[in-house]
Amino acid sequence: MTKFVIEREHQLTMDECRQLSEDVADSLIKSYGGSKRVSGDAVHYKHMSGSTGVLSYDESLLTVDVKLSFLMRPMAAAIKGEINRQCDKRLS
Repeated sequence: MTKFVIEREHQLTMDECRQLSEDVADSLIKSYGGSKRVSGDAVHYKHMSGSTGVLSYDESLLTVDVKLSFLMRPMAAAIKGEINRQCDKRLS
């Protein structure tokens, strides 16, 4: 498995963080398939290949923890780029 973590500081409200996390997961679902589940202050993404992601947040930090299966490993740079683009749109 390939793993990466993206951490971004923010000045958003908790509701805005939840929405950003859901938007990132929705973008991944649109591009690669999969599903999401919201639980507390985290959005869990799951792909049928076994890849997973957890987008969690608190008052000052958004953390995206991704584990890619062997099949999705070649897509790591594209997935990381998509997550960063979505964050850049809201956090810039």
